[in-house]
Amino acid sequence: MLFTVSLLFSFGIAEGVLRIAGYPHLNPSQRDLLLGWSLEPNVEGWVDGEARVFYKTNSHGMRDVEHEILKTPGVVRVAVLGDSFTEGYPVSVEESFCQKMGLELVHRRAFGGAGIEILNFGVVGYGTTQEWLALKTRVWQFSPDIVLLAFYAGNDLRENSEDFCAKWSTSRPFYRVSGRTISLDTSFLALPPFSQPLEMALRKVVRESNSRFIRLLANLKRIIEGAGSNPPVTPDFNLAIGKDDSIFSEPKTPSWDKAWKVTEALIDSMNRESGAHHARFLVATLTTYEQVDPDLAARRRLEERLGVTDLFYADRRIREICERRGISVKNLAPDMQAYADSCHVYLHGFPNSGLGIGHWNAKGHAAAGSLLAQFLDGQVRLSH
Repeated sequence: MLFTVSLLFSFGIAEGVLRIAGYPHLNPSQRDLLLGWSLEPNVEGWVDGEARVFYKTNSHGMRDVEHEILKTPGVVRVAVLGDSFTEGYPVSVEESFCQKMGLELVHRRAFGGAGIEILNFGVVGYGTTQEWLALKTRVWQFSPDIVLLAFYAGNDLRENSEDFCAKWSTSRPFYRVSGRTISLDTSFLALPPFSQPLEMALRKVVRESNSRFIRLLANLKRIIEGAGSNPPVTPDFNLAIGKDDSIFSEPKTPSWDKAWKVTEALIDSMNRESGAHHARFLVATLTTYEQVDPDLAARRRLEERLGVTDLFYADRRIREICERRGISVKNLAPDMQAYADSCHVYLHGFPNSGLGIGHWNAKGHAAAGSLLAQFLDGQVRLSH
């Protein structure tokens, strides 16, 4: 009896200390039998990485404000699909380009002055395969009028190829290429912890628990189990930015040819899926930090090393893929490069992790949000 009371007292003390300290410093990803991982609904806490930011998800597992499933009559809904850049890590929700884009569209009285609602379906680490699966299974219940794919060439291409997937994450679905057809590979479901029902059940209990102490124990267990493991089985905020300089030039290996082939097929499928649901499909290519480095000399050195005249190969190729299908596309890199040059401002990076690298900072999100609002407004005006 005394032991039980002492144990409960110690647990209470630990729980109180963790709550006062603002724990959890969480990675809010949960296992997902379709997508590999997704954002856990209704979680909040501090995330430490490129910047320390308070992280909160809504009841639908989106890093966004709350949204009703049923659309209000007269409101134009824009569903945005993407990875950590779209999700908005590591800035606040209010600073994300989705929120900035929505405010700018209202200011511009876009869509004839109709109400505007931006739904952020971005998830850290996602490639186009997962975004396509999310579109098919999670987006349509919200009845969006426009679907915007925010394509980050820095790692989306690599994440679309079976040749690179195993090196990046063992918990990712992907498409295999066979001749002119592609087929979904969900072999990750045969790997732990997906293949271990008891482990999955315990993880569910931890996720649904409101105890900071239980979450701490679970995180420690995950860290111990993951020590020395390669590759990681869930995305890590600090690894999700990883990329390859191969995106700046024509593909030189069969693996990169395959990545481009799958990417093109996925964009085509998303466009047709959107049309079948009477939604307009648009694409925007985001920026890598090299493209918008305000140090012109640094850009020139990279171009010389790679043997290219500029850093926009992937942007041009995505545009060509889209235009062949009548899909409107916005390449952000040229405009954001011009802005960075004229104002000599870093659009990527944070003071504690280094300016000019990593994810967009608040200035990067603001610039992207403004440009995308102009793009969406222009598309609507052209359609009329």
